[in-house]
Amino acid sequence: MPLDQTIRSYIEKNLTLDLPPRIFENQLDIIFTDIIDLLARSPNDAPPTSAFLAYQISFLFMRSSNQARQARYAYYVTELLRRNYNERGVINVFLAAPRAQSLAVLVNIYNFHHALLMNGLRSGDGATTLDAFDALRMLQIIVGAAIGPWHAHVQLSGAISEYHHARADISGGGAQIEIGRFNRGGRSIDLQVATWNLQGSSASTDHKWHTSIFQLARRNHVIVLQEAGTPPASCRHLEEMHIIDQFGGEHEVNHYIWAMGTSRKPRNYQVFVLDVQRLRVNLAIIVADAAPLTIQSVMVVADGVPRDANAFTSRPVLGLRLRLNGMVNDVVVANLHAISGGGPNAPRILREISWHTDVPYVLLGDFNRDPRQPDAQQANRGNWVSPPDIAQVVLANGNTHPSVAPVTMLDYAICNGTAGPTNLGTVSGMGQSDHLAVSYIFNFHQ
Repeated sequence: MPLDQTIRSYIEKNLTLDLPPRIFENQLDIIFTDIIDLLARSPNDAPPTSAFLAYQISFLFMRSSNQARQARYAYYVTELLRRNYNERGVINVFLAAPRAQSLAVLVNIYNFHHALLMNGLRSGDGATTLDAFDALRMLQIIVGAAIGPWHAHVQLSGAISEYHHARADISGGGAQIEIGRFNRGGRSIDLQVATWNLQGSSASTDHKWHTSIFQLARRNHVIVLQEAGTPPASCRHLEEMHIIDQFGGEHEVNHYIWAMGTSRKPRNYQVFVLDVQRLRVNLAIIVADAAPLTIQSVMVVADGVPRDANAFTSRPVLGLRLRLNGMVNDVVVANLHAISGGGPNAPRILREISWHTDVPYVLLGDFNRDPRQPDAQQANRGNWVSPPDIAQVVLANGNTHPSVAPVTMLDYAICNGTAGPTNLGTVSGMGQSDHLAVSYIFNFHQ
């Protein structure tokens, strides 16, 4: 399922920052037509290509400072889709293409349309020109025309604030798009997760694993590490995994077993390390064998696509899909180390996680920006989640950076789909790093 390079090049060349809204509509119409043609002739390439379109729109046009412009973009996207989703040629392509690929393209388009709407509605212009249900209505038009009665194929759950969550499901035999998140209720199950920036380029990395990381691992089910460097010699390599991201790109994840404890009380841990070809910013996730869960799969969510095969990937996200004992569905634990200088990639990578994770998730890491309200000393901090309802920030119970006399909170969690509000994370001084660790207890419905 490779990303179509011709369409990619056109997107990168013609969707540019601060594009006038009418020019944006014209260019998007051309790209939309190309993706529909791709769905007809090479259906496996259409989902990653439409995902890349959504990423570029997110990357270029979704800013907290341009909500009025997003309102105008959202208006023109609605008009473009209203026109195209009623065209017989477009309908026939969605009707003839494999159902899984058709639904994936529709969901990718819905995702960026809905996000533009939710941000645009926060502006004065948006309140008079947009309707919060426009993205859903456009989806209903094409589903009804190409698949069947929309109410039989589009399942709605929760309030409009939950409609950022969309997924395609063909597992039950009937093609269906699920919008919103169904609240199962019932008993909740705990998951204990800690995050720590290891500052792993230092010479004492092995010592940190056997002291500080082992302490964290004994107290939590899952540990996410940033700047993980290389695993210690006590980790035994099990396999090299090749994980495909949302754009069809391949990432190397190495799986290790880490044997600790004593002969009488052995403690084994599964370790997954994402190799980004720069050891300092490698990511790792550690899972205790004794944890009440099963590892279902490994996932990588990319922050864009490298310019060429020899280029470094940007800061991707490493995640594990887990099934907690007693749960019907899975959850995802994901690990992010945002770019320094204010974590400018954090909002867009969160949107990517939301768009390409079909189950409840928690995202932890070093976000390189303080999410609390700005004050006189730190005017640049603040809640950066956009659209605001896409996920919830869960603060730590204190500052996390630097480790000595900390003054900012850079390490914390983002969650979506938990059973209820999550308590503040507990900051602990692990030493041997310029960041403090933070531990959380998340609750999920069965």
